Amino acid sequence: MSSVYEFELQLDALEHAIKQCGVWPTVKPSQLALASQQPFAVDTMDFVSWLVFIFLKKCRALVAQKQLPPPM
Repeated sequence: MSSVYEFELQLDALEHAIKQCGVWPTVKPSQLALASQQPFAVDTMDFVSWLVFIFLKKCRALVAQKQLPPPM
């Protein structure tokens, strides 16, 4: 199993957990909110919205390109 595939499975699990907890956001943040320069967009949205609309979106784009996030 490839690392990219394993990463995708983890993203799927995170998405499933957010939905199962009933906290999946139903309204997309504004373009201004999405453009926040603060860590985790703390000034414009809650953490779950950041996970869904920024983190998961960027991670899924990496998976589509068969890439992993850079090491920390």
